[in-house]
Amino acid sequence: METTNKAHLFVVLRALDRLAELLQNSYMPPAPDVVKFIDDLWSSLADNAIKVKLGPVNKALTRSIVDEQDASYEELLRNMYLYAIADLVEFVKEGQPASLDAVENCIVDLYDYIACQKYLSEIKGGAAVILTPDDEAKISADPDYREGLARISADKNIAQTISDWDAVLSHRHQPKR
Repeated sequence: METTNKAHLFVVLRALDRLAELLQNSYMPPAPDVVKFIDDLWSSLADNAIKVKLGPVNKALTRSIVDEQDASYEELLRNMYLYAIADLVEFVKEGQPASLDAVENCIVDLYDYIACQKYLSEIKGGAAVILTPDDEAKISADPDYREGLARISADKNIAQTISDWDAVLSHRHQPKR
């Protein structure tokens, strides 16, 4: 695997670990086959070759993604996480760096969704609204959203300094399970 792909995979895996912890705290943990898929990808970074089985994670995605029409907030968060996982599956299948970009975009969208929902609930009282540019600026200024983006940026900096990929697991933030 190319070093640039390794570095980008490192970034998205760290972010997905943090999001898995968020889901765990919301009582909507990822399915065990999704967790194993992430664990195997971490190991693949150290092994310099992706060795994962896609059948179990694909089945888990099919079973876990819910219809969003009547989904709860937590179910929507988990769906968004699983969409990122689906894009990660595409990276494993195709090896295209654009799939890693898609994973990162899903992660940023999830942080944006969390900040937006918090804003709508706390500031707008849960009413249906059309967001103004000022509203969008306030959502973008949400500390949790900014922290999520800052962590992704920090992970990119860390990834650029890794020279011993055999020891990459020492950089992993293990979600509580």
